[in-house]
Amino acid sequence: MLRNGQDYWLVSQQVNEQWARPDGQTWMGSRGLDSVPMSAKDGVAWRKDGKPNGERLPARLEKDSGTDAFLLCDKGMSLKQVQALPTDPAALKNTLSRMLPPEKPVPGSLSRDQLVQGCLTDLLSHLPAQPKVRAAAYRVLAAMPRVTVGGKVTDERGRKGVEVRTKGRGGTADKMIIDTRSSLVLVTSRTVPGIPGVPAGQVYLQVGWTDAGPKVPALP
Repeated sequence: MLRNGQDYWLVSQQVNEQWARPDGQTWMGSRGLDSVPMSAKDGVAWRKDGKPNGERLPARLEKDSGTDAFLLCDKGMSLKQVQALPTDPAALKNTLSRMLPPEKPVPGSLSRDQLVQGCLTDLLSHLPAQPKVRAAAYRVLAAMPRVTVGGKVTDERGRKGVEVRTKGRGGTADKMIIDTRSSLVLVTSRTVPGIPGVPAGQVYLQVGWTDAGPKVPALP
């Protein structure tokens, strides 16, 4: 996210692709895009300023030297471990809680439930978990405090899904849009008090197994 003085907000954009083999080898490709105004009001000020852009990130493709392809609760996991996660909601929640560091009474720190919520979001967004594991994750998430399952919505690419909102610390709010037919996450985003629009978010264009090799991603 870029800010030009006190006049307007711009959001930096990039396209990312990640490939992971069953043996744990991963690659990450990325391509920077032009920045865009965060809101309609920002767009007016930005155009008056001559539409300046922030520095675009260079295109790149990098091979990871590790073999734990997937992160869950900040712990590296193999594909075998991901696919062995519990399919029972209570057992899955207990497993994620045990994966977290031991509880410490640190003032201002996130609660155990909030940390588990983050693990669930990562599981649903980034991990090739089995369908029954994903179903259990959705059930755990929907039953947690500060989480609201809304109605049907349409994302910025015209795809339909169900909205899941989570209230965070300090008035922040996280949102996921989920495709109920595939159980895949379409969008994740975060709003922050005092900042207009959506300062942080991801749009998932494609998820699944492929025979195509790693490459710098093309423009969507």
